[in-house]
Amino acid sequence: MIDLLVRYLHFLGIIILASMLVAQHLLYSANINRTQLARLRTLNKVYGAGLGIAFVSGLLLWLAVGKPKVFYSTGGLIHIKLTLFVVLAGLSMVPTLFFIRSAKTLNDDTTAVTPPKYIIGVIRAELTLLVVIPLVAVLMANGA
Repeated sequence: MIDLLVRYLHFLGIIILASMLVAQHLLYSANINRTQLARLRTLNKVYGAGLGIAFVSGLLLWLAVGKPKVFYSTGGLIHIKLTLFVVLAGLSMVPTLFFIRSAKTLNDDTTAVTPPKYIIGVIRAELTLLVVIPLVAVLMANGA
């Protein structure tokens, strides 16, 4: 039963990650006002929670519940998946830092901040990684 709960949490974390990134991508614009920034920051916090849920439940699936640890540890795919996840987590710091710094510069709803163009590229790179990581996971689960 615990195995099913941990798997469910893992999928839930992944769904949260994907939905929050898509929402950030849709809300991101050339000029961000205080209201938009507050929404982006909220989405980013939920994204961080999803990242934590996916990471902890993934570690539990690998090390504690489900298939034996040796099943996943023998191939190199676990290292690829973990590396991609660490890159995803590292990339997520770029928009997070921008959102934190921008909140200090906006005083009211009439002002706006022009974000750097690379932020949207980082969000798109994160979305791309969220397509690749589950592919590696499927290959891992099939013993490839």
